[in-house]
Amino acid sequence: MVWGPLQVRPPHIREFIAELLDRTSPGNAHTNYRSLRTFFRWLELLTPYPQYSRPLKGRAASPFPVDTCATHLHA
Repeated sequence: MVWGPLQVRPPHIREFIAELLDRTSPGNAHTNYRSLRTFFRWLELLTPYPQYSRPLKGRAASPFPVDTCATHLHA
């Protein structure tokens, strides 16, 4: 269980985006992903914890392989 943003890790983000892809459009999932990236960049700038590393650091625009996104598009 995640109690705060400093505990969020990449598997949490992937699970959240996968749930969005199941319930909503790929465009909505992508918008949420971009918003999360922006939020975690901002949090990294403000956090006083030197060991904190944002969970989406260095990630491309999509956390899923193209075939996974294509599967959801054609489902």
